[in-house]
Amino acid sequence: MIPGLEWKEGTKVRAPLLSECHASVECKVIQEIEIGGDHVFFVYSVEAVHCDENWLNESGNIDFVKIVLL
Repeated sequence: MIPGLEWKEGTKVRAPLLSECHASVECKVIQEIEIGGDHVFFVYSVEAVHCDENWLNESGNIDFVKIVLL
């Protein structure tokens, strides 16, 4: 972890989440595929998604129109 940043524990995967991040995805590695040299392709399974409630629509889904990229 990087000193000076606030972290919280994930809910599904034992990995830290950056507290101030507007959206986070917890993933589990399913497969690692070496694709030459020092390159590795990772296949993940999404286990949990966390999102700032201000970015959600009335159905509870992410409303990509509301997201402002910094």
